[in-house]
Amino acid sequence: MNEDSLKADLGGAESYLGKELDYAGDSTDRADFMVNMAGTVKYVPAQVPKKDKLGRDMKRKGQVILQDSWLTSENEPVELQYIDYSKIKFSDDEISKSLKKDKVSVDDEKL
Repeated sequence: MNEDSLKADLGGAESYLGKELDYAGDSTDRADFMVNMAGTVKYVPAQVPKKDKLGRDMKRKGQVILQDSWLTSENEPVELQYIDYSKIKFSDDEISKSLKKDKVSVDDEKL
């Protein structure tokens, strides 16, 4: 995914996340992190019957025509999922080993 298409997927160049990508600047690690995080998010809209101007279901050959729902008109519930970090057991030793292995330091200004 290139930067322009990522910005479009994040809500545009002027969106909060689009600007965050700009703030990453030359830090490929930060930009890669954002790309990877954005890649974990997806949205599939519910399919709802298409309506005519009188509010009736539209049909083609006896079958109801479906369309993607609009959050503002269909009051579609949205399910959000997130990682509950309180349920993950972190090992200080394992984290320290990983940081040393990858040569990561809290003093590194690039991170």
